Amino acid sequence: MITTASQEKLVDALSFSRAKLSKRQIDVATKEIAELNQSLLWSSLKQDLKQEDINDLYDELPYQIKRIVLKPSTYSDHFYRFDHCPGSVKINKVEKIGSYNALAALLLLLRDKRYRIEKSADEHIHRAVFRLLLSIFQHPSFYRFRHEIWAFIRKYIMRLEPSILEKMGLGFWAFSMEKIEALVAEEAQLLKKAIYANIVEDFKDSPLFFCLLYRNADCLKIIEALELIYANQPTSMERIDMFFIRFTENRRRGTSKLQAPSITFESLVHIITVLIGNSADE
Repeated sequence: MITTASQEKLVDALSFSRAKLSKRQIDVATKEIAELNQSLLWSSLKQDLKQEDINDLYDELPYQIKRIVLKPSTYSDHFYRFDHCPGSVKINKVEKIGSYNALAALLLLLRDKRYRIEKSADEHIHRAVFRLLLSIFQHPSFYRFRHEIWAFIRKYIMRLEPSILEKMGLGFWAFSMEKIEALVAEEAQLLKKAIYANIVEDFKDSPLFFCLLYRNADCLKIIEALELIYANQPTSMERIDMFFIRFTENRRRGTSKLQAPSITFESLVHIITVLIGNSADE
């Protein structure tokens, strides 16, 4: 858990970019630090996590997450562990929630020894943890701890040799810190372009944005459209508009000024129409 002194230092650390951030953005980032401090994430990352600790942490999970990763009792308000690892559908739901407690829940599932007897049955959880970890590194407060957290996970949670991880299809856990930095920087640029395109509001949208983007069959086309919009160049808006609709259907952050790119950048759509018309005339 972050101490009060550390929290104050993190808040102060945001001052370097105050000239670039609005008051609302600073408020959001400051509240994010408090949320990180109060989350179950630090407990799920404890070095010596006993089975009874995992059971207690399951009980502390928010209801929204608990009802996905645990089985509700028919006759009471209690929840129980499933007989097998939660499947991909359930894990995808947790990943979409994208909070610190969602990441904590996935880490608990990975560290639950009662599940680990099932060979390769938790590969989908590993991938979800890795994706969510990277996207949450876009949060200013969590970003400050990226080196320590990655080193800790490699040393105490994923203890297998890189060659074994590769054979298990989990080679991403053997990535160097330099590789992680490059991936985080790449996602930061994508998020920046998505914010410019007005399809996401800020870093708090990053987990859901990347979760839906990487699962979209038109992922590369959407990224290409984001890059063209950012460069103020004409592009087809059909795929990115469809992505925006799905994103807003899954987003749970209240009202916002977000809107479809074809509306925000109507002039770029018009330019494409003119270009196509001219080409046809020729």
